[in-house]
Amino acid sequence: MGGAIAGIARPSAEGAVTRADRPQSGGQLSAALGDNDDLNRRDGTGGTEVVLAVSVSYFSSNKSTLNTLTGFAISDTAANVSSKLAVLNGDASHITLIEATGGQVTVGNGLLVADEAALNLIVGGFIIVGQAPVLSGNLNGLEVDISHINTIAELNGTITASSVTQLLSDEMAVNKVVGGFAISDTEANVYSNVAALTADASHIASHRLATECYGPVQASGDQW
Repeated sequence: MGGAIAGIARPSAEGAVTRADRPQSGGQLSAALGDNDDLNRRDGTGGTEVVLAVSVSYFSSNKSTLNTLTGFAISDTAANVSSKLAVLNGDASHITLIEATGGQVTVGNGLLVADEAALNLIVGGFIIVGQAPVLSGNLNGLEVDISHINTIAELNGTITASSVTQLLSDEMAVNKVVGGFAISDTEANVYSNVAALTADASHIASHRLATECYGPVQASGDQW
């Protein structure tokens, strides 16, 4: 979820590098960032300089300089992080983590596919909001990245697993769909997996299940 991370200082008002628990050599920072006291912060242990996080704006203006360091973090609002996802994604190998404050970063399926590396650096994860047919077609991709996704919200329809097999394969992803999901499969396949479906019944929009199965489902009361 969005919010401050324990032990992480947000960028200063100048949008400068802030102190951190990651030591860097004094020479490295001095050469990279110059002698500006707002940028070079000393930790009081013999002149070692440390870097924690920079704003998105500072990153955009000083990317090549920051990339000479052994790593840095981004700390900024969710809105600012969202606006520069493509740029952050291109530099993801240099970024240690992204702190998004003031809300959660929310993206659609297209940005998830394009900027997954940057999104996966966001501490606390992010939200997916997208067209139901598009998300239905990428359930496998959502499942692969599910540890970083907090919730999935559908627009213009209901996210539908094309078969019981797909449901069982991508169960963690569909279980994060706000309001539940639907299943489309044959009577035989649904009936043969009633036990598994029953275990996941709290996530299934059952009225959709009944109308999208091919043929009436015959199951005893203790099975469904």
